Amino acid sequence: PPVAQWYSGRDAIRAFFDWAWKFYSGCRLIPTSANGQPAFAAYTRTGAEPQWKAHSIHLPELDQDGIVRLTLFVKPSGPELFSAFGLPLILPDDAVSVPAPVHQPQYPSK
Repeated sequence: PPVAQWYSGRDAIRAFFDWAWKFYSGCRLIPTSANGQPAFAAYTRTGAEPQWKAHSIHLPELDQDGIVRLTLFVKPSGPELFSAFGLPLILPDDAVSVPAPVHQPQYPSK
């Protein structure tokens, strides 16, 4: 939301993320939950920008084989949701529960 896009299969999803990650110099994910399900808040930065800014909320649907569906709440409404999750719009540099930034995600082949 608010854009109805559909990507089906590893190749289509991989192609989308290969395209999308080119616009960012990194991404940090903070685990959270939505409606009792696992979710992640994504923070990104671009170029030499020092701040990690609220980007989107990711809600994966899981089964025994992994992620079967991923719903993303992106701009313009995505960052507005961060306050509802009790998350800041700018991620502090000293956030300890945050993994290192991902610059070139690697996707497993099946």
